[in-house]
Amino acid sequence: MMNNRDNRHMVDVLFIAALLFLFVFSVLTLIALGADVYRRNVDIMSDNSGSRVSTAYITEKLRQADVSGGIRLSTLNALPAIQLYDTDSSVPTITWLYVYQDALYELTTLADAHTIPSAAGQRITDLADMEAFYVRPGLLSFTLTRTDGTEIQLYLTCRSDAPVTAEGSK
Repeated sequence: MMNNRDNRHMVDVLFIAALLFLFVFSVLTLIALGADVYRRNVDIMSDNSGSRVSTAYITEKLRQADVSGGIRLSTLNALPAIQLYDTDSSVPTITWLYVYQDALYELTTLADAHTIPSAAGQRITDLADMEAFYVRPGLLSFTLTRTDGTEIQLYLTCRSDAPVTAEGSK
């Protein structure tokens, strides 16, 4: 009779151990799945953030310089660049936006500066390439290429009366 009780007790212990094992396995599986979903969401948010930073930054800078003759498409040391002229201050300056070594850079110089090194600017965000041209006077088209190869198309309308102009190399 005692042997039958020991068997029941052993079955009860094995059943509880199996339930505990199943519970632990389920919890670990949920944690692993949750971590994977979280990682993918962080990657997506990071990608979106990188796209938003470059487009928002360029848009805001162009909006600030949107005065007659304030925006010019140009080159800086053979790199495509955007020149943003500030003629309102007592010392006229030019803000350059350009891509150098897989990053968007900004550099503000005096308007009469002659030699400007490409590496002198401040790094803003990762960006592999930037192409800019004007579709028609006052309408700019940008193709921003991220470091992963994806392209972002951006169109900006200038509200000032002067057309966007192209200028030669510095």
